[in-house]
Amino acid sequence: MMLVLAGTALAVALTAPASNRWWWVGGFGTYFLAVVFHMTNWIYGRALLTVTGVEFRTFASRRSIPWSEIAGIEKRQ
Repeated sequence: MMLVLAGTALAVALTAPASNRWWWVGGFGTYFLAVVFHMTNWIYGRALLTVTGVEFRTFASRRSIPWSEIAGIEKRQ
């Protein structure tokens, strides 16, 4: 995915007219940074079961849900 984005940005940078080039490169660059942040957040994300409840930890945030607020847990097949 990352190579496809980088290749597309490079192809646009080389083939787009000079007046539109920076808009395209800036758009792909912004999208590329959003994808990198999402992948990093997804890779480092964890769900921990503790005595007090479920803790969700990601690269960007942490959240804890007490057991009293959990309606049920389904078993995966």
